[in-house]
Amino acid sequence: MSGNNVFDGLFASPERDIAASHGNTVFIYHVDDDKIAKSSDLDARFQEVYAFLHNRVGNLTAAAYKHPLWVFFNLFRV
Repeated sequence: MSGNNVFDGLFASPERDIAASHGNTVFIYHVDDDKIAKSSDLDARFQEVYAFLHNRVGNLTAAAYKHPLWVFFNLFRV
């Protein structure tokens, strides 16, 4: 990968020849329509995730914000 984005170099197309023109290897996946997430699926647990993060971040002291990596790693500590 050329950068930090996991999608660098990833190209999707339903047409094999178009997809092949973007790289040496072509992978074909079939995903049923009912298995593809919709916006409502992705938003369904937003309030739960927001409450969790708000609780974690809200309990941090001002000194903790001087160490962003510590904050990041401790947000999801159980």
